[in-house]
Amino acid sequence: MKLDEVRVIGKDKAVEQLKFLVVQQIRAAGKDEINYSRSVLETDQDLIVAAIPK
Repeated sequence: MKLDEVRVIGKDKAVEQLKFLVVQQIRAAGKDEINYSRSVLETDQDLIVAAIPK
């Protein structure tokens, strides 16, 4: 997909994809995702999914 193309997938799908990406990054760092909780924060312009150590 080109950078100037927009793909509308909906908020729920976007959150699920971001959560999956966070888990993949935790695994790539050699950590166990079971030791992290995920937090979702939505502002007017941003949707943020963060991994927080338990």
